[in-house]
Amino acid sequence: MTQSTNSSITEQDYQKNIELSYDYIEKSLKEVQDISNNTNTQLGLLIGFNFTFIRFFINELCEKVIDENPLPCYSCLLVKALAYIFSSSSIMFCFFGLYKTVAYYIIPPKLLLENCDRVCNEELRLAIMDTWQEKLESFNQINQEKKQMFNRSILLLAISALMAIINKLIASIFY
Repeated sequence: MTQSTNSSITEQDYQKNIELSYDYIEKSLKEVQDISNNTNTQLGLLIGFNFTFIRFFINELCEKVIDENPLPCYSCLLVKALAYIFSSSSIMFCFFGLYKTVAYYIIPPKLLLENCDRVCNEELRLAIMDTWQEKLESFNQINQEKKQMFNRSILLLAISALMAIINKLIASIFY
């Protein structure tokens, strides 16, 4: 993104374009970081909801074992175990989503300060924008992966809730 000799813009326009690009990338990076923070909050809330669901709902499901008719008894036990498995899997996906972070290179401020008297403002901005662009791409990729983990976790939690409902239905029919 350097100015070419065949360019039809003035040096002042070139500086304004760099400043505009710098501000745009800076704002984009802030927005993507906010999205990542919101997704982390959602994942954390889903973990809490999962633990609450296990503690107050799945733990209370029927698991009676009666010798007279073992089929519904074992069905209740199996469905309860599946509810635990799906809910636990949902929690694991949330933790995997929270674990994903962006690894990126930043220009050390010391290096910028050491070179600030040797390079012009535009060159510094271009160097910073280059590292921000890489960071922005990494954040976008990680955010997509986090959203996938969140969606999978929601699906597993829904399946767990379905297993709990099935357990309640089996228990109400046979007990």
